[in-house]
Amino acid sequence: MKEKRNMWGIVLILCAAFVLINQYNIFGSINLFKILISIALVIVTMSGVKHRDFPTILFPIAFIIILFDKELGLQALTPFPILVAALLASVGLTLLFPKSFRSDSKRRIIDLDDEHTEYSSTTDSEVRYSVTMGSGIKYINSSDFKSATLYNSFSGSKIYFDAAKVPSGHAVINVELSFSGLELYIPREWNLIQNIDCFLGGVEIKGTPVASGGPTVELNGRAKFGGITIYYV
Repeated sequence: MKEKRNMWGIVLILCAAFVLINQYNIFGSINLFKILISIALVIVTMSGVKHRDFPTILFPIAFIIILFDKELGLQALTPFPILVAALLASVGLTLLFPKSFRSDSKRRIIDLDDEHTEYSSTTDSEVRYSVTMGSGIKYINSSDFKSATLYNSFSGSKIYFDAAKVPSGHAVINVELSFSGLELYIPREWNLIQNIDCFLGGVEIKGTPVASGGPTVELNGRAKFGGITIYYV
């Protein structure tokens, strides 16, 4: 998080410098707005490369091509052909190189690439769950819940935490979402702290938590081209 804050801080300072310098018409006919947007898109692309998230790599590149289609002589590819190509390539690469989660306790790969709805439940303290090009419903029934890592790509999932207990008073839910919808059913007694980084996505909350001195649960991760809905139950 600190590295990300530093990176965006430098970008904002550079943008401020561009705005001031542009008042002297140094850049001529170059559109300053396009330059600033492109800088942000390049940073998003770098983040996608780091996390091997193909939609986050390809779609910012497509948007940059759309912004500079005249300069690049690629008007015939914009906007819809390049966006469709980015979507199809993202799906294809995700299918060819799906992400996997390795369980620290059992040292095994859990990879659910289903075209149907997957129903499952677990009593494990540490949960790993991945759905690609499908849908899933998972029930967390742990009596000592500590962490969950959820990955969704081109999919939809519902995760129920209403039966999970956190005797330690602290737990973590890590989420990585792209072109997907994720529904989380959270006990009203949990003190949920959100740290979701959204890019063309968002977090919606339904229901109201109760101030009961319950456990603190951190919700961390990224949502790109998708949405997370939190239900307090």
